[in-house]
Amino acid sequence: MDKKQKISVVIAAAGKGSRSGLSYPKCLHEINGTPILFKLLNNLEYWDPKPNIIVSPSGHQPIAQALSKKNCSCNLITQETPKGMGDALLELRRSSQHLEENILLTWGDLPFISDETVQELVKHFFEENSDFSLVTANTQNPYTVVLRDATQKIYKILETREMNEAVPHTSSERDIGVFLFKKDLILNFLEKPLDGKFGSISGEHGFLYIIQHLATQGFKVTSIETRRLIETVSFNSPSDIAEYD
Repeated sequence: MDKKQKISVVIAAAGKGSRSGLSYPKCLHEINGTPILFKLLNNLEYWDPKPNIIVSPSGHQPIAQALSKKNCSCNLITQETPKGMGDALLELRRSSQHLEENILLTWGDLPFISDETVQELVKHFFEENSDFSLVTANTQNPYTVVLRDATQKIYKILETREMNEAVPHTSSERDIGVFLFKKDLILNFLEKPLDGKFGSISGEHGFLYIIQHLATQGFKVTSIETRRLIETVSFNSPSDIAEYD
């Protein structure tokens, strides 16, 4: 079976985006005349022509209207309450939408994710027979930190906002917000009462905490590294993308 027939694309666009200062969902912010969401859809269309977009109640209508104007066919799945990314992904299980056995997940505020990187991730995932794969990069002041053991296997990813100690201001490996994983395995883990499920600072049901549990229980967590540093840019505030607009 063709690899793309085993993948459902999910774009997470339910965040409040309070730092963006916008009156509309930040995934609809335009860069060079094109909303971020449509940049993502263009590069992910090959893998799933009718992707799933997780939205907030307030974001549902403007996103639906934008998609309608462009004649884009997507499944909108509403996260009624902003309880964190883990909870948002569990909306997939609560939804009536059909999903393939693997999920290609991306955050909805990434304007510059390339088709080449997605292709590399998919190829790697299937060739390595991975359970969970992600794209990483080395950047200054990372918002997450990838931890590896002596054999270079990933065993944990920390969110810097949840860390008790300040992260040194040096280059560090982090995820860029693009993941490919086995659907049922990960959704099952998200439902379990595991350590780290709720952030000590945010109180939200997180997502990256499951990597530690996957690694501990012998599941295969792998990664590819992008050297296209523009792909690490995310839109949290206008200053993040000012030089690209």
